[in-house]
Amino acid sequence: MLIRGAIALAVAVPLAAIGVAQYNRRAAARYDLRVVGNGTPTAVLVIDRGSRDATELRNRFDSLRREFEPAVQFRIADLGTPDGAVFASRHQVPSLSVLLFAADGRLRNTLTGLQERQVLADAIRSSFPAARPRS
Repeated sequence: MLIRGAIALAVAVPLAAIGVAQYNRRAAARYDLRVVGNGTPTAVLVIDRGSRDATELRNRFDSLRREFEPAVQFRIADLGTPDGAVFASRHQVPSLSVLLFAADGRLRNTLTGLQERQVLADAIRSSFPAARPRS
């Protein structure tokens, strides 16, 4: 019985570590702003994670991500990180902004403030007509 438990533990621990590593890699990719202009339209959410409005806008943004990926890639510019702060400064936008970039990296549209989900979805559709939501 003790050997069976040790074997189960020896298998479970590495599998859990692999799962955590994959989750961390996917989470880190959401903040990788270098993908703008890589051939896929990109929506970038600029937020300061400390506010309630930022949480609400991120939830709306995430629901669109589930709807539009992989036709549109979704990224987050967190103002609390150096990359996020530089990105926002370069584009001269405040927290609670969504920037929509064409596949070649040209800025197509900017929305600022706490936008309703439908407003965001309409902006994505009008900025990227070829991007169709998943059914």
